[in-house]
Amino acid sequence: MNIFYSKAVFGYGKNSRQKLFNRVIAEKQAGRIKIADENIKEVESLIMDGDPAEASKFIQFGVIKVFDCM
Repeated sequence: MNIFYSKAVFGYGKNSRQKLFNRVIAEKQAGRIKIADENIKEVESLIMDGDPAEASKFIQFGVIKVFDCM
């Protein structure tokens, strides 16, 4: 499986998930997406340990997709 966010594809491993989370936080800090401060921990948990696509429900103006790539 691969994770897609903002024209970038991330792998499903721990390092890739960390890079994805860092990217999401950078996008938030730049003002391109919105995440309520009280939801940051939930977004981090879903990206790092759960289903990254589920984190999208806490993100306004952005979406994370998961897909199989062959």
